[in-house]
Amino acid sequence: MNAILFAGVVAFVSLVMLMTDPDDAVKATQYTPDDVNTPMLLEIRTPYGRKICSGSVLDSQTVVTASHCLRGATDVQVTHLGNRYEGVSWREMPGAIDGVVERDVAYITTDGILKKENHRAVSDREYDLRGWVSDKGIIRAVGCVLRDEVTKHQGHYHVRCPLGKGSSGAGLWRYVDNAEWELVGVVSQYDNGIVSIADVE
Repeated sequence: MNAILFAGVVAFVSLVMLMTDPDDAVKATQYTPDDVNTPMLLEIRTPYGRKICSGSVLDSQTVVTASHCLRGATDVQVTHLGNRYEGVSWREMPGAIDGVVERDVAYITTDGILKKENHRAVSDREYDLRGWVSDKGIIRAVGCVLRDEVTKHQGHYHVRCPLGKGSSGAGLWRYVDNAEWELVGVVSQYDNGIVSIADVE
C-alpha cells in the first residue's frame, strides 16, 4: 500500500514539475524550414507499430533525441537532407518511465558520417526550434524562431510553438556567433501549444 502511495505521489510531483503557466513560456514566431534547413527525421518501429520523432546532429556520428521516442524500439531509421544512414544503434536512457520524467534525452549512433545541420542566416542572438509534425498522414517540417532569452523553469525550457505529433526529440538551438550554433535541449512534451524542452547538458 505504501509503495503504491509513494508511486502515486512521485508521478503527481513529476506532472506538476512539467506544468507551466502559459505566461512563463517564451513566445516564438513560426516559419517553414526550406529543403536545406530541415531537421533530422527518425522513423521508429516498435511491436505496436511505427511512429516518427525528430532528432538533431550532435557530431559526425551521433544523433540526439528524446529518450521516450526509443522506448520499445526494434528498428530506427535516420534520414537527414535526403540521406538515409545505416548501422544505427541506440540504447534506452532513463526518462519518461512509468509516468515519471527524468532526463528525457537519448543518443543514437550511425556508421555513416552525418552532415552538420544548416540553420537560417542570422546576425543577432536567437534560438531556433525545428521538428517534424505528422498531421492526418502528412509529414511536414515546422520551425520556430525565438528572440527572447530562454531560461529553465522546473528543470525544463518552455516555449510557445505550434508543434505536434512527431516533434518529440526536436532540437532547440542557440546562435553563438560566426554562423555557429549550439544545441540547448530536445522536445520532451507538448500540450496546447506549449513545448517542454529537456536540457541536453
